[in-house]
Amino acid sequence: MTGNLLILTVLAVFGLVLVYATYLSAREWSILYTLNRQGVETLAKVENLTKDTQGRGEKNYALYHFYVDGVPYENRQQISKQHYTQLKQAKELNIRYLPSSPSISRLAGKDFDNTYRNLVSFVAFAAAIIIPPTIAVWILSFIFSKLLLHARGLPEKKKA
Repeated sequence: MTGNLLILTVLAVFGLVLVYATYLSAREWSILYTLNRQGVETLAKVENLTKDTQGRGEKNYALYHFYVDGVPYENRQQISKQHYTQLKQAKELNIRYLPSSPSISRLAGKDFDNTYRNLVSFVAFAAAIIIPPTIAVWILSFIFSKLLLHARGLPEKKKA
């Protein structure tokens, strides 16, 4: 039973990753869709470009700020390594924000970058491809082991 518990735990963790990645992916696609339909394009000042090397790989970010009706807003967006290199000399970025909620903004126009959206979409897709077949194989192996024991006339192992 210990092996089954381990498998169930691993599947539960993968399931949680799937749910979270799907949520992040759907959220990011929704933001992009809404920004494309209702967003206002403007210029933002580049505040800072940073690299995060903690964890796996290297993540690059653009921190920018802009004003809407005199109110300052700031956002940080993950960008590709190529985009990071291109933006090193930039003073301004094209962005798109929601007039109803200016804190929601993304790089737009010639500065558009969908690195984060692609990442979370890939993780959600990969988890969706891996988890269901893994669950099916686990269930089938459990069923077949019970059938095999029954066909051989062997008693099932009892818990101590």
